[in-house]
Amino acid sequence: MGRYCFLLLLIACAEGSPIGVGGASAGGTSQAGADADTGGGGRGGQGGLGGMGGAVQSTGGTGAGGSAAVASTCDAGSWATGVDDTGQLLCANADGVNLAAVNDGCSVYLGVRDGCTTCSDPPSKWGRVDGSSCELGAGLDNTCTNPLLGGSMVQLFGLNPDGDVDENDKFHLGFRCNVQEPVAGACAPGSWLIGFTGQDPVCAPASTFALQAVRDRCSLYWGWRDGCDACSSPPTHWGRVATNDCSAIVAAGDTCVPTTLAAEQVYLFGLSTGGDVDGNDKFYVGMHCAAAALEAAPAAQMCPVGQAVTAILASGELMCESPAEALLEQVRPRCRVTFGWIDGCNGCTSPPTKWGRAGDGFCNNESGLDNTCAATQLGSDSVQLFGLSTDGNVNDDDKFFVGFQCQ
Repeated sequence: MGRYCFLLLLIACAEGSPIGVGGASAGGTSQAGADADTGGGGRGGQGGLGGMGGAVQSTGGTGAGGSAAVASTCDAGSWATGVDDTGQLLCANADGVNLAAVNDGCSVYLGVRDGCTTCSDPPSKWGRVDGSSCELGAGLDNTCTNPLLGGSMVQLFGLNPDGDVDENDKFHLGFRCNVQEPVAGACAPGSWLIGFTGQDPVCAPASTFALQAVRDRCSLYWGWRDGCDACSSPPTHWGRVATNDCSAIVAAGDTCVPTTLAAEQVYLFGLSTGGDVDGNDKFYVGMHCAAAALEAAPAAQMCPVGQAVTAILASGELMCESPAEALLEQVRPRCRVTFGWIDGCNGCTSPPTKWGRAGDGFCNNESGLDNTCAATQLGSDSVQLFGLSTDGNVNDDDKFFVGFQCQ
């Protein structure tokens, strides 16, 4: 009989053992949480570990999710950056997020092909530029430079067309952001919480979320018009190009094709000029980022791709939400495409004499007579277009410049 009572005593003690299932709370005296099989806090013993419950570490209490005491929510428009010593979320909004990943990961491609009125062949001369690097893809007399323009250094690719530019030439524009998922790791400044591995919080750089948003939602517009020296009329040829698609909308001869350039697949909008390009022609460039839909979902341990933690519920579940639109609000005023031109510059490294910038919702004519800025309705989008007027006949000693930068 005595042995039977002793066995019962051992079983009763085992129920208050210090080990929960995959726990994440270090506690004081035992306190019942939610059942570990449902992601709750488990049972914590003296100084023991509670159950999973969202995997937030909490001192002196129940396992995360075991009671409402450890539930934590970020303010609207904020995302978790980690957890503090009590298991409560640390939060931050998107204001001033570092856009380095966008600056380095999104490139503009510019190219030209002669004798290609309606063809869909790739450019014979082309290059690529992002905010920190430039690549001479193919073609003699093209250049990469980093001049001081408008108070800041700008990486520019300079494209030199060969021969007289007329109705059988085609200019290609592409915009590609590297397909890069957030790299999960320890939480550090500038990163957002995306879930937990066991007890450990896992974060990804906020700038990488911004790169995803630009890749999925932002496009460049490319156009041309004849007989428009200083006019503010819209382009007669124009199209839109993004990482995953492009559209040739208006004119016969324009094309929209995915092309392999230096082992990368790039969508190119090919614009066919409708006549001899001279002093009364205008080329247009603009940028537009479509609004991102709100996406939110609960998760047991790890947020869906493209989402970050905004709350830990009393049940221990994570609440996840996409930061795409909040990040696009940072991108729109800070990212821009630069477009320029110079005459008499076959293989020279001189900066453009006429140039301007356009972003989502703004345009600046920085240098050059007859250039224009105008809000233009293109399809369903209102786009601020920078219009660059070339001076004189455009031939093999002219150079067009393009750059992309986020500040």
